[in-house]
Amino acid sequence: MGLSPELPISKLGVLGARLAKPLRAMGLLTAGDLLRYLPFRYEDLSRTVPLAGPSDGLVTVRARIDLIRTRRSARQNMLLTEATISDEVGSAKVVWFRQPYISKVLKPGDRVLLSGKLESKPWGLEMVSPAYEKEHAGAPVHTGRLVPVYSISGALTTKQIRAVLHLALPAADALEETLPDFLLARHGLEPLGSALRKIHFPESMEDAEVADRRFRFEELFFFQLRGAWARRALERKRALAVPFDQAAIRDFVASLPFALTDDQKRVAWRILQDLEAGRPMQRLVEGDVGSGKTVVAAMAMYACALVGYRSLLMAPTEILAEQHYATISRLLEGTPFRAALRTASRKEAHEDASIVVGTHALLTKGFLPKYVALVVVDEQHRFGVGQRQTLLSKLPDGEKEEIPHFLSMTATPIPRSLALALYGDVDFSALRQMPPGRRPVETSLIGERDRAAMMAHVRAEAAHGRKTFVVCPLIEASDTLGVKSAEEEAERLRVELSGLEIGLLHGRMKSDAKREIMERFAGGDLHVLVSTTVIEVGVDVPMATTMVIEGAERFGMAQLHQLRGRVGRSSLPSRCYLAPSHGAPQVIERLRAFVQAKDCFELSELDLRFRGPGSLFGESQSGFADLQRFRPGDAALIEETREAVRALTEADPDLEAHPLLKKKISAEAEKVHLE
Repeated sequence: MGLSPELPISKLGVLGARLAKPLRAMGLLTAGDLLRYLPFRYEDLSRTVPLAGPSDGLVTVRARIDLIRTRRSARQNMLLTEATISDEVGSAKVVWFRQPYISKVLKPGDRVLLSGKLESKPWGLEMVSPAYEKEHAGAPVHTGRLVPVYSISGALTTKQIRAVLHLALPAADALEETLPDFLLARHGLEPLGSALRKIHFPESMEDAEVADRRFRFEELFFFQLRGAWARRALERKRALAVPFDQAAIRDFVASLPFALTDDQKRVAWRILQDLEAGRPMQRLVEGDVGSGKTVVAAMAMYACALVGYRSLLMAPTEILAEQHYATISRLLEGTPFRAALRTASRKEAHEDASIVVGTHALLTKGFLPKYVALVVVDEQHRFGVGQRQTLLSKLPDGEKEEIPHFLSMTATPIPRSLALALYGDVDFSALRQMPPGRRPVETSLIGERDRAAMMAHVRAEAAHGRKTFVVCPLIEASDTLGVKSAEEEAERLRVELSGLEIGLLHGRMKSDAKREIMERFAGGDLHVLVSTTVIEVGVDVPMATTMVIEGAERFGMAQLHQLRGRVGRSSLPSRCYLAPSHGAPQVIERLRAFVQAKDCFELSELDLRFRGPGSLFGESQSGFADLQRFRPGDAALIEETREAVRALTEADPDLEAHPLLKKKISAEAEKVHLE
């Protein structure tokens, strides 16, 4: 009888018992969980060579331990484990640092496989800190092959995960297949058991690729099938129909102190038509920083107010919520409607407000506004699926079948290929045009010798009443990370820019203190604001013309673009300086690409190429976590899985012929909200 996938890891021998607790902290409880924990890359240790000379890369040697001992080095008082090994051709010395237990595991006479680099030394060949394992009848696990590498947590090592996973491997054949046979055949996919064996311990890279393609297909297929299932449930519901009063909207637009761009007019028209239809709107508006998303949302919320319905606008930070509140309040001047603000530090009366703007405070149980027809979420990727669902549960009174329309906005555009995977057939609108008068921000990559000129520029801007942001990755100093902190940079600039007023802003400050600092910077006596990324989203200071980003390599391109968007918010010429903390080639390549990119849509594609889908927004979020195997070049596979989902759901809308698929996705789809 084979190993059960339900077997607890603690039952996988002595090793399983020892590693069960740290693996449980990673969410891995059973042999089946382990098998689903896939490697993210491989080390090629398959080239086996004799002890004949130095190697030009990583190799594996099969040898005998002749001598092994652990001693303390004279200079650094470090424990060294040294061994002498030999084969039919020659001999070599092996050294491991701070691993005294190896001399208890390996004994003279043991036949071993050692993988590492063979180097030539005055005393002969030497291997430093090679991977090792005893030679046995079966295939090697840690050496002499393509060796899988896993993400690790805490004190666990990838070798430990690999070893316990090898013990769980017999359970692969007992796992229930998750894809229907017709999909496996039609798309040439490896069956689950075989795919798991090949992806964990492949005989060749071809094997690994075949297995990986199966899991990438499965991941995208289920993601999109859940989306299709949730969309189908959504189509059965209704939303409050909001009549499109063209004359009233035209008057509202005419009252604005600026002219709308053609993109704003087009997107607003589509949204107003969506609201009128009576079907729940699910639309994502994406556009560059300053492209006018808030005004478009305000037109939709105004349309709701005209017929007595209420709108909610949720933002991820108090600073952004307060800014939206101020903007919406200005836009409502001269109308019979008003906005209310609800944050952790400010809860205004909202009973007679047509629009309630807030942060997570909108999610509290005590907040139950009536007749909510529209929910708008800004920077939607910063909220989890559960939070967005809670916001949508603010239903109109007595009409529990009706749900609010949903409009999400982001200044962090998603690459088209990834958007197809994440959102399927959701309605997209892009604001690519910028309002007239906006100038592009001149961006440059600087080194230490450029800093004097940069500081001179900051002084010159301050002399003209203009402001400078300096953004640092950390609040406090860190010797480990070696990057500048906001606190130490503020102190340094108070000396270097003596005579200028320097402010400090970070997320640990209380709301009132943050508000006071921002008011002093926006219109008061502060010339320079040193900050963490708390100013990343939504801060609007038209007189801010210079942005300095310290430790620029620690930010994703989308995040860099958000920070750069804090300047250039008027007709004044503006500059952004990228100051990396080191000059590694891959860092410089990525930052140069950022400097040269034309707009945020191009930047999102670059970020996907350089960092992958999980890093687009600089933080994890529900949705992206499901795309662990996604690759930037997977556009064709996305289309293939979309077509597979479409064909399946057209032939069997209720998945009655596929109960396993239905069981797998129906519970999850209840939690999914399509942005």
